[in-house]
Amino acid sequence: MTVPPNAQGGCCSQPRPVAAAPSPDSKSWNRRYFFSIAALAALWWAAYSYILPASNWIAFDLLGVSADSHAGASLEFFIYDTVKILLLLTMLIYVIAWLRASMNTERVRDYLVGKRRGLGYLLGASFGAATPFCSCSSIPLFLGFTTARIPIGITMSFLITSPLINEIAVVLLWGLLGWKFTLIYLAVGMGAGILGGFLMDSLKAERWLQPFVIDAMGKSPNAMQHTNGMGKAEKLSVRQRHDFAYAEMISIFKKVWKWVVIGVGIGAALHGFVPDNWFADNLGKV
Repeated sequence: MTVPPNAQGGCCSQPRPVAAAPSPDSKSWNRRYFFSIAALAALWWAAYSYILPASNWIAFDLLGVSADSHAGASLEFFIYDTVKILLLLTMLIYVIAWLRASMNTERVRDYLVGKRRGLGYLLGASFGAATPFCSCSSIPLFLGFTTARIPIGITMSFLITSPLINEIAVVLLWGLLGWKFTLIYLAVGMGAGILGGFLMDSLKAERWLQPFVIDAMGKSPNAMQHTNGMGKAEKLSVRQRHDFAYAEMISIFKKVWKWVVIGVGIGAALHGFVPDNWFADNLGKV
């Protein structure tokens, strides 16, 4: 007599889903991956820490441009800012894309929209005030927020506030002018970010985003997920997260790097050849 497969649990019982254990090859790959990430992070930090002395050496020693000349100041500024922004760009896009593959971005997005949009502006502006980034360094992080489909107004609140409020300026103002003036400085900076984010949402500024950003926003890591037979999505493996983050980093970097070089080049020309007080002397009279 043969026993039906479902005899033990009744005719209508369903087999319990058993989570697949990671294979030895997968565990070995994960170990190599995290070791490689640690080594690359150390190399990245070393490179980032030595950008300034390296740019000085290339501009003034290797190429022999005088440090006191306008060309020397422009060249040193161009090398330093270009390398710094590209390093930040690659690291931040990879990290944010990896996190996107690890979390439910739709849930984060839904939390920041609708009735909590005002709170989102405040959180974006607060994060911008807390991060020690200048306007150039904030752009890679802003790009990562945008591709993660965080509302454009909230990301603009971050981008506006980040260069306006500086931690060193807060300390100096507190010591030189007192706490009242410092609080006014913080309130104006935060208010500008919150108001700017509100205006960007009111104008529906997402329609002006470049096509490559819209394409990146449409690439959801959730599309890589598989169901376990019970209708519930399984989490992506470490390798799948890396593949998604690496592909997105390469794709966005190819679209952005030339504009970074052009923008920094214009800034370097202004930095080296336009005197610091030129704008105040000429535009201030208008």
